[in-house]
Amino acid sequence: QNAVANLAELDLPATALDKLSKAFDLVCALPGAGQLSERAKEQGKNIREKSVRVGKRGYSFLYYHDQNHDEIIILAIKAFRQNIFTIVD
Repeated sequence: QNAVANLAELDLPATALDKLSKAFDLVCALPGAGQLSERAKEQGKNIREKSVRVGKRGYSFLYYHDQNHDEIIILAIKAFRQNIFTIVD
């Protein structure tokens, strides 16, 4: 819920907001839906990446499934055209 609320602060087209929101719902229902990220492989953590296509463009987001609290934590979102995610530790 917080991630969807925070999306409204980004200057994204309505279509992108809708598709990202639906992707968030998907990973909440199926936490393994995304692929393990490169960062996860390096650090041995369960950080996953999910991609969302919006027309010719798209977005990716990193998320973590906190199994102790059964919640999905969205760590970062980026447009496909961006090279890297910026994560605040």
